Amino acid sequence: MAENWAEAWEAVSPFVEATMRGESVFFENHEVEIDRSGQLEKGYFTFAYSPLRDEDGVVRGLMDTVVETTSSVKAERKARIRNGELMHRMKNTLAIVSAIANQTYRSSQTVKEANERLLRRLTTLGNAQSVLMSEDHEAADIRAVVESSLAPFRQAIGQIKVEGEPVHLAERHVFSLALALNELASNAMKYGALTVPEGRVRLGWRIEGEDFVLEWRETGGPAVTEPDSSGFGSFLIRSVLADDFNGEVTLDYRRDGVVCRLVTAEANLSFRRTAQHHAA
Repeated sequence: MAENWAEAWEAVSPFVEATMRGESVFFENHEVEIDRSGQLEKGYFTFAYSPLRDEDGVVRGLMDTVVETTSSVKAERKARIRNGELMHRMKNTLAIVSAIANQTYRSSQTVKEANERLLRRLTTLGNAQSVLMSEDHEAADIRAVVESSLAPFRQAIGQIKVEGEPVHLAERHVFSLALALNELASNAMKYGALTVPEGRVRLGWRIEGEDFVLEWRETGGPAVTEPDSSGFGSFLIRSVLADDFNGEVTLDYRRDGVVCRLVTAEANLSFRRTAQHHAA
């Protein structure tokens, strides 16, 4: 055993010695370094050592029953990590929901208006969460986020042009961008370019030098005037979106259409880019 299990002998020899003294030994999921194809790797094994005695009761050897449990140990550890991540995400989501509910009811004129706004915003959050869950749980492609955010406005999809290269966003970016786009689209449907058939919205994102730039631009709608007061939607766009992306957001009520522009350093994103350019 010392020769054949040379790399693991230091770890198992105390158990062998105890067995040779007449003790039965059992240990579960014991970490051992083993030689696999000339390389040392950590593995986990469940051992049962039983002494073998001669006719006089003297221990002459041992029976070693071994089951490798490396895969099950790693799966259990991964599950614990994933459960911890899900608990953290649930707490974050509940905090976001609480803040949205409080601000929505505070800034609405009637209960009916508040209920409608809250339902729309929570639906947007749910869609964003679904995008995260369908991908790698920690990041999501920006196009999937955009499509889920604009899904409630299917009747105007032909008026909205979306273009940009593949970019992966971190979890905090996903939620704030989804909410901001939903607010912009809702405003465009009520007051802006999407109130008329000839109105158009162009949503695009790109890398400019060391910056990531995303722009929502409305054209062809009724003349725009800046609102007298800012509601929770404007706060989401100007403050929350800017903070989560660690960048700058401008919301410009131009007469020919609203323009919203987000600029942040490329390094602030969790993303992967390819040479392929997507446009729809």
